Amino acid sequence: NKIDESGKKRRFIFDEIKRFIDSGVILGCDTDGCKFGKILVLKGLANTGKTTLLRQVICEYREAFECAFLELEADDDMDAVYLKLMELEENGVKIVCIANITLVEDFIENSRILADRFARDGMKIIISGDENLSILFADRKSLLYRTIWLSTTHISYAEHTWLLGGDFDEYISHGGLLGDSDKAEYIKSAVARNIAMSTRRDYDEWLPCYTEPCELESIVAKLLAVFSGEKLRVRRSNYCVSRAFDFYEVVDGGLFLRNEKRIENLNDIAWNLRPYLKIKIPRDLILELEKCLEHIGILSTLTSVNIAFNESCGLKRLKKKEEYCVLCPAIKYHCLKQSLKSEQIRKSMMEQILLFDTKEALKYEKSILFEREPKYSVFKVNFSNPEGALTYDLLIKNNDLNGYYAFKIAHLSSDEKAELRDEKVEKIASEYFGKKLGSAILYSTKDFKGSDEEMSFSIWDFLLAIYKHKDIELALSELGAC
Repeated sequence: NKIDESGKKRRFIFDEIKRFIDSGVILGCDTDGCKFGKILVLKGLANTGKTTLLRQVICEYREAFECAFLELEADDDMDAVYLKLMELEENGVKIVCIANITLVEDFIENSRILADRFARDGMKIIISGDENLSILFADRKSLLYRTIWLSTTHISYAEHTWLLGGDFDEYISHGGLLGDSDKAEYIKSAVARNIAMSTRRDYDEWLPCYTEPCELESIVAKLLAVFSGEKLRVRRSNYCVSRAFDFYEVVDGGLFLRNEKRIENLNDIAWNLRPYLKIKIPRDLILELEKCLEHIGILSTLTSVNIAFNESCGLKRLKKKEEYCVLCPAIKYHCLKQSLKSEQIRKSMMEQILLFDTKEALKYEKSILFEREPKYSVFKVNFSNPEGALTYDLLIKNNDLNGYYAFKIAHLSSDEKAELRDEKVEKIASEYFGKKLGSAILYSTKDFKGSDEEMSFSIWDFLLAIYKHKDIELALSELGAC
């Protein structure tokens, strides 16, 4: 009853936490009741609101159920946790939130009691900790995948506006973090040290070779800079040239693409990082660190489709690829601000934010009762032919209607117009994505002059509407496009 979070706004995923508590989400449920109950894991970097969410759960449910909030320390062990949960169970506690569980040294080996004994018998358990990979190890070894994961790492533009206010420029430079911290130190402590502390427990299981924590921190920090788009000196046969490795550019067949071609280029990445770090970096280490960064939610992928066509000879070629991007705007901005002008950073990040935030807002929530095709698919699509090229910065396919919506960002002054319509491109697009359901120009400023021929509105109004409705048709209806 001493916990009071009444003055704080809630993260968007709070509704998903409530769904877990209210619905009895289980694995292996039959008419006799719940067998093998699942526990909920809140994963995320520091300063993204995990502990606050746990405290808000207590405030939400304590009038209806007996609840408990446990904040563990490094000298705790799982035997002590077991005894405490036994005591709480005897006192009728139904909901238990456990913070900092990764501080417990034997958590990975002995976490099965949470699912085997307590969640199975109906107790709702939610855990969190800053060492996200440690919980993943426990899930594999002891919990045996009886977990549901929710991530707090990504904070969308819509959620940032709801929680903290501010405009887009503030979101670019500070977005993704709920605290005002030094970005360089945050990368070391919250990201790099997170991985180093987690993997110290079991290098053989996760990393291909032992690496000193301080070296690992340096490698992770530099990889984040590279994935953000920082320029490096790239080795070629007898010379060096300067190239930008960002998530738009394909270098040597896919330097940062998730496919078999990029594996052969990892030696180049490792070689080019050595002058900066002065240590030897094995190729396999980079691969595993990429997986670590993906799991903790700082690194993700966006789908890009390239369609090349030549009507005169009937040639059509489609290539789909997944390209890495750093999700936290504040971290990406910090990595780029020394090498790029602010307008270049703004343009690059705007395109990424539009694509990823739309993808997240429209993602399909899987049901344990049935499977179906997701209603929406989200891409960036590039069309090229001998006469020129056209890019849809955002294409949303409605799989139920077998049609698509096309959008293009206008990085222009308010008195200029962006072109979107092209009959040849629309004909080709219809073969891959179905009929065209609508299109619009998304302007980067609010004081724009729209086109008489094309629907147009602010990209920021679009992102707010898409997160509000989680449905493209309803969002466009609110914006006046339908």
